[in-house]
Amino acid sequence: MKPAFLISLTLLGAFNLAAAAELCAAPSDPWRAAVLVSLNALRNAGGSCGSEGRFGATHALRWSAVLETMAARQAGWLNQRGVLEHIGSQGEELSERARASGYAYRVVAENLAAGRLTTDEVLAGWRASPAHCANLLSPRVREVALACVPGPGGPWWVMALGAQLDDQAAAPMTPPITPPPRQTSPSYTTADWPGVTAH
Repeated sequence: MKPAFLISLTLLGAFNLAAAAELCAAPSDPWRAAVLVSLNALRNAGGSCGSEGRFGATHALRWSAVLETMAARQAGWLNQRGVLEHIGSQGEELSERARASGYAYRVVAENLAAGRLTTDEVLAGWRASPAHCANLLSPRVREVALACVPGPGGPWWVMALGAQLDDQAAAPMTPPITPPPRQTSPSYTTADWPGVTAH
């Protein structure tokens, strides 16, 4: 199966990843730490996200157990369905899944992938895709979790990123340092929550 990617985000050149490649595996503290090292190295470097604009270096993310539970549940559903989608097992949108998980968010975002074998391959693929890249480098998010489930067509990967409403350190809604070019047909559609948009 050709590796595939899908992205959703909710808003209110080549890079050498820092950590060694980690295979899709049951989460462990070393696995989580390796993911954070690689992702935060990308965020520290900043750079262009193509049509989404250019992002400066930004703060490191911390791991969220709540987002991990949400990501793991969605990864299991993707494996069961065999399709990349942001709709949950009960037909919920990302915003609904976050609220149902107890994540009172200011910002929540989600990147999906299938067919990549390691965390480094997944992050590199998202870094090369403008909208996924914008989620990875966004200064608006403070927390992250990554989950994967092996299976036919997989492994199935889900990264959830966010900032909670009560996180006083969360960055304000600032645009990338170089905004994307104006588009004649918008690449976003409004969803069911104030400020919610989805790719």
